[in-house]
Amino acid sequence: MDTKYLEIIKAPVVTEKSGAMNQIGKYVFKVDPKANKTEIKLAIEKIFHVHVKSIRSIRRKELVVTVDLQIVRRK
Repeated sequence: MDTKYLEIIKAPVVTEKSGAMNQIGKYVFKVDPKANKTEIKLAIEKIFHVHVKSIRSIRRKELVVTVDLQIVRRK
């Protein structure tokens, strides 16, 4: 397996909502923001040895919060 695939898929997202989606066969991952849908699909197929029907992706801006006169960046 090529290491570039592991750099695209960062980590699974584990929340109540993603857990409910897992039961119906949908999975949620954090991915590299520079990756496109084709690269994500290929990485998932190579890492997990499955066939991917479709990919839905969103881009989220990071949240900038001021706490005690310090700027904190949250994702």
